[in-house]
Parts: sequence; C-alpha cells; structure tokens
Amino acid sequence: MSPISGSETDDEHGADSSGLRRATELLTGTAGRRGLGWGTLSVALEYPTAGLAEALRSGALASDLEAAIAWLDRDGDRFVAPLATLRDAGREGANDAPDEVLTRLEIEYTRLFVGPGPVPVSPYGSVYRDRDPVSGRPTLAGPSTRAVEALYAHYDLRPSAQRRDMPDHVATELEFMYVLCRRERDAWATKDAAQGKELRRAQQAFVAEHLRPWLPDFCQRLAAAAREPLYAAIAGFLSAYLLVESGTAYAHSLQGVFAAPSGAGSARR
Repeated sequence: MSPISGSETDDEHGADSSGLRRATELLTGTAGRRGLGWGTLSVALEYPTAGLAEALRSGALASDLEAAIAWLDRDGDRFVAPLATLRDAGREGANDAPDEVLTRLEIEYTRLFVGPGPVPVSPYGSVYRDRDPVSGRPTLAGPSTRAVEALYAHYDLRPSAQRRDMPDHVATELEFMYVLCRRERDAWATKDAAQGKELRRAQQAFVAEHLRPWLPDFCQRLAAAAREPLYAAIAGFLSAYLLVESGTAYAHSLQGVFAAPSGAGSARR
C-alpha cells in the first residue's frame, strides 16, 4: 500500500527506519573513507618525514589508500596499478634502513618540487592557473592563491605554525578536502543532514573550481619526472582519485540505497 495513504503498518515504519539508518551509515562511512584518501595523499605530498618513510616500508601507506577506495565499485579498478607500484616500493624499502629510505625520499622530493633552480614539477596551483597580465608567464601567489586562502578562512581554517608554505601548495589543498570530508562524516554521524549535504556541495565545488583546473597537469608532470616509485604511484593514484571525485562514482554508490524500496537498500563499504 502506498505510504501516502496513511495506512502503513508498524513493519513498514520499521523498514523505513532501517533504511534511513543504513543510508546514514553509508554516508558516514563513505565520507570517512574519502577523507582518509585525501588526507593520505596530502601527507605523501608534503616534505618527507620519518613517519612517511615508515608507512611506505610497512605497507601502511598502501593499506590506507586501499581502505580509502573500498567504497567504490567498478571504479576501483583504476587504482590497481598505482597500488601495486606502492606495495612493490614498500617491499623494496623494507630491506633498507629507515634512514636510508627517508634520505632517498628527501632527495627526490627536493629535486621534484623544491630546487634550487627550476623544478620539473611545481607543487603550487597558481603556477598552473595564473598568468602575468603583461608577460603571460606563470605567476606564483596569484589570484587563485588568494581565492583558496579566502576559502580556508571561510571555514575557520588557518595554516599551522609548522606549515610555512603557500595556501595553494598541493598538500594544503588536499588537506582542505580531508577536513571537509571529516566534517561531513561527523555531520552524518550526528544526523545533521543539512550540514552533511552542504559540506558535500562544498567538496564538489572545490574539486571543480580549484583542483580539476590544475591537478591533471600536475599528476602528468609528476608521473613523467618521478624516479622514486612512491611519487610515480602517488601521481597515478591522485589522478584516478580526482577522476572519480569529478565523476559519478559517489552518486552511483548511493543509488542502491535511495532508489530501492524503503528499507531495501544495502550499505556498500
């Protein structure tokens, strides 16, 4: 009988409640996993630390990224190659002393992103997005840098005392996505649907307006220039992650919950 008739039974009420609970659990879990992915990628693209080197050697880095995409269906196939590269790099690094692995990563990171001199891959979004109006050359700390800085401030975020880099550094922009996903997760967990939806819209807007315009170029350059398998793997994973986040995978994962009859949805993990 149609719910609008006012004649639904207690069992139907129970099914509705169960379906809503499952949907909320799915939304909470998906936001948490997506945040884990953005956060892990952010850490991998910061200046290397002993923690990153150990996460690579132990396989924890690959495990975290694998967990981050566990909610995906067929789109998970996009990540097979970069995850395999990451696991291979971890196994090879496990045979070396931790300090040796860290030193290799520091040297490679400096060569790729820091210099001295010209670097093969700039980690700053403004270099890809902004141009000097007179010379037409790429501009560091341009309008797009100020735009992301203003957006961080809108969400009451300020760079930590330890972070001395510019707001449009790749690691910082990915960390912002991590924060938005974590807040979305907490909103769904407390049944604040309005806040959950608003945070999801904010993520979609940030991907479309601030990440998609430059990260594909960044990933392509990083994949071509990387000598250490870690950074080649991260380039491939981030490229696929951005593609999934820009597409319909998220909506597809929820289709079974919201398109099915009340209470018949299944929570995919």
